[in-house]
Amino acid sequence: MTISIKQFTVAVFLVFTLSMYALFAKFYFDQQEQTANIIMRSMQNDLSELTYLLSRHVTRESILTSRALLDRKAATNDYIRAIAVFDDDKLLVSTDPSISVAPSSIDLFNKKHEDMYSNLTKGIGLEESIHYYEGKKLKNYSLVLFIDHSFVNNSFVQMRDKLFFLFLILPMVILLFLAILIHKIVSKPLEKLRRYAYYHANVPSKFFISEIEYIRSSMVQTFDRLEEEKLELYTLARTDSLSGLANRNHLEERVEKIIAECKRTNKEFALLFLDLDHFKSVNDSLGHNVGDELLRNVARVIQDILRPNDVVARIGGDEFVIVLTQYKSYIELIEIINRIQNRLATPWQIQTFPINITSSIGITLYPKDGADLLTLMKHADIAMYEAKENGRKQYSFFTQELNEKTQEYI
Repeated sequence: MTISIKQFTVAVFLVFTLSMYALFAKFYFDQQEQTANIIMRSMQNDLSELTYLLSRHVTRESILTSRALLDRKAATNDYIRAIAVFDDDKLLVSTDPSISVAPSSIDLFNKKHEDMYSNLTKGIGLEESIHYYEGKKLKNYSLVLFIDHSFVNNSFVQMRDKLFFLFLILPMVILLFLAILIHKIVSKPLEKLRRYAYYHANVPSKFFISEIEYIRSSMVQTFDRLEEEKLELYTLARTDSLSGLANRNHLEERVEKIIAECKRTNKEFALLFLDLDHFKSVNDSLGHNVGDELLRNVARVIQDILRPNDVVARIGGDEFVIVLTQYKSYIELIEIINRIQNRLATPWQIQTFPINITSSIGITLYPKDGADLLTLMKHADIAMYEAKENGRKQYSFFTQELNEKTQEYI
């Protein structure tokens, strides 16, 4: 099983998100409890301090005159909404006129029952006893600090928002940025490499990531080398290795196109079958290396005489096929043939050997003498042997009578 970089990135994103949510939840509840402990500790410290101050010289009258002290203490702690002193259920003094009834013990903070956060957010306040003696009798008042729940809740909301930003929003933004960055510098380049590997076109430009750039460079070099080898093999498959002319395969391709063109335009072309006279004696007497060099020179001479639209191919030994497509009349066609034969009949100097050689040519015309390459070549071969029988160094046109004569001979 394989997955794409995009799928992998999405999976990492989901795992990271779930992990951050789990981490956020754990850290949030731990921080919530720690914050509640800090708030509660500060209130308990204020309560203990206030209880100590009031217990030193407490009387009913002094309690009634402690309003200023209570107001000052309530003002210095934002988490305290109000402070009140009760004698059982009777209110003695309070910093908030709206308080008239003593809270029940159930509504007050009780650390034995719930966690600190629940006590802080659900409890009305904290209670402490102010002990004093009336004569020898020990009595006490209840000192209650009422919790400012709006301020407490606001503190927790601010803490939650801060943690939410640090653990969720900021990491998601960073992760999204990284995902976009990975897509831009990794996914897109790899996709370009995939397309390049498939289509072998549109060579990608240089990449930012060095490892991907190494792959791109290697692929470009490999495909360039393969293209060169492909072109070389294609050329070898269509080229005669000795003379550099077209071989039979290339000849078939070119003639098929020429026949298709002539069918559309209702034109004719001439196919010549050229054979060197007494070439075997050159090989036998002077060696194949001299014969091969002679063939290369013959190929070069024929190419020099022909026009760009004409075709010349070596199909084996000393046999050449020439296709002439643009001639105005048979007189011009014969002039080209004479020019070829005269040039080939010029004495040659191959290595240190003087060589005199001539050629015989058979001529067929499309479509009169054949509608395909095989028929045209067969008839041109018959005409070429007729030229040899007539004394060599000649050309001969194919005729039906000549064909019937050849068939009768066979």
